[in-house]
Amino acid sequence: MVAGVDGSVQGLETAEWAAAEAQRRRCALRLMGSGLPGGLDGVLAAVRVRHPALSMTTQRDERPQSALLSASAGAGLLVISAMNRDARRIAAGAQCPVVLVREATAGEIVLGLDARHPAATATGFAFDAAQRQGCRLRVVHAWRLPAPVKGRARYTVLEEDRAEWEDEEVQVLHDALRRWREKYAEVDVLPDVRLFTASWALVNASSHAGLVVLGRGPDGLGPVGHAVAEFAESPVAFVPA
Repeated sequence: MVAGVDGSVQGLETAEWAAAEAQRRRCALRLMGSGLPGGLDGVLAAVRVRHPALSMTTQRDERPQSALLSASAGAGLLVISAMNRDARRIAAGAQCPVVLVREATAGEIVLGLDARHPAATATGFAFDAAQRQGCRLRVVHAWRLPAPVKGRARYTVLEEDRAEWEDEEVQVLHDALRRWREKYAEVDVLPDVRLFTASWALVNASSHAGLVVLGRGPDGLGPVGHAVAEFAESPVAFVPA
């Protein structure tokens, strides 16, 4: 596991989040950053206080973005600060899952899922995380009104029609989750179907989350991913397909 850090407060928060996750995964942690005086050494010393048994190493590189992207090829997880100016480019190009840490928060795991086109790798990542942390997994599936009524004022949509469409979305989400709930029977899963845009549904859910999980396609983060990276109140994980 790899964390990109510096000597800032955000760098220390990122390292602390990564160390706690490495402890849960029972794996070693490599702290990577530039050779700023006292940066990596200070972070390493601070993290060792809280995680004395964790195996940690440091690596200095004056080209942190390219170094982190290279390191992602052999890492199980890459953790960087959401305040890093290259954070989204790294998240879009890394070969492993990437977590952007804005603030270390506690709470449920939130998975953003398009139930009609579910991303298996992101779903597995979220279920694994919920199982390791022993917390609830909220699966958010956002939907919109059918095309013929999108342009009409919302009060002209009959309540029974809206309820029927929502019931269909709920069933689609349950079908998408069935095999995962069977595989992770011990995970408490809360399906959450919202008549809202996907980006704002996830940003809203992030206010009580410890981690938001999103799939990442071959074309990068996409508009939803960029919005969540910008406005989420919790760390965000981007999992490549």
